Amino acid sequence: MAAIYDRPGTLLCSDSGAYIDFPEFDEIVSLGKPALPSIAREIEANSDMALFLGAAIIKITGWKSDEFKSGSLQDLNAALIKRLRIEKLIPERKL
Repeated sequence: MAAIYDRPGTLLCSDSGAYIDFPEFDEIVSLGKPALPSIAREIEANSDMALFLGAAIIKITGWKSDEFKSGSLQDLNAALIKRLRIEKLIPERKL
């Protein structure tokens, strides 16, 4: 998602829609459910991309964002990861 860094003002934008208005976002979503484990790993690693990867999970799975009560991006992503594990779309975390 290097394109985020190429668009002036995007990194400072509070509108999350600005982060998913990239062809690269659509490419990630087009990978579908097989990409969910990789997306989850990026989120759990607190990647710079975590901001829009949660949106990719929602789009790939067809879930509704209002199904997740969250106070922060971290809370939302944690809830998404938890649900992915509950629904067995990603493996349980290894201890």
